Amino acid sequence: MLRNLSRALLAFIAIAFGSIVRSQPIVDITVVPGQNNDLEVRIRPTTDFDGVCSSIVFAIRWSNASGASLGAVQQTIEQHDVLDITAVGSEQVDGPYRYQIYFGLSLIPLSDIPFVLLGGQEYTLFTVPVVNAQDVFSIVNDDWTEANNADYYISLNGVDSTGDIYGISTSTGPAIDADGTFSAWPNPAVNNATITMRAAKAGMADLRLIDASGKVVWSERTSVTTGPTTRDLDLRGVAPGAYLLRGELPDGTRTVQLIKR
Repeated sequence: MLRNLSRALLAFIAIAFGSIVRSQPIVDITVVPGQNNDLEVRIRPTTDFDGVCSSIVFAIRWSNASGASLGAVQQTIEQHDVLDITAVGSEQVDGPYRYQIYFGLSLIPLSDIPFVLLGGQEYTLFTVPVVNAQDVFSIVNDDWTEANNADYYISLNGVDSTGDIYGISTSTGPAIDADGTFSAWPNPAVNNATITMRAAKAGMADLRLIDASGKVVWSERTSVTTGPTTRDLDLRGVAPGAYLLRGELPDGTRTVQLIKR
């Protein structure tokens, strides 16, 4: 229904803005951990764009077993002007997964703001709080999203510009928690990653790598000292995808998202 609504707007948008025919980018999308126990949904156009971000539809998926849920959409004024994003209905459960669909709409040319989406740059569309628990959150196209008309779709100037769903920012910086006490590098990783923990007191730490279904695919119990402690993470037997790396340290639990290529 949402996509049908988006397509029904295309003729109106083309008329309202003079049947814009200039070239426009393909737009990729991702969701990444924020800095305040929240998520950031980001888009990345392939080339510069200052036209109308007409509409967008996508769904975020995570493990139902985690007990996590998502709060209300939070947008700055500029983000709202690019695309006014709202959650569609309540969260839905299908098998091991929980889903939330999002829909966005705009009739404002970015040039009127004025604002330009620069090619190759990431832009945050909105943030959303994570409630009750941590998990691995992903934007997906799967059987459920297809059946519920929630596969990723974005239209620019009333024309389909849907790109790829990518796992994380293309930078090779570490996955690091908000206060810098728990990290993994490189991220994304291929065969191996190095975990660095900075505990305020010595003791034992339980490390776990958790997949999108909530299954623990790797774990280790290890000792840590005050200050930095490093451990190697062998990823050669781990399937590519997005994972939650959790460390239960003597002074608290830390989590980061780690991508295996």
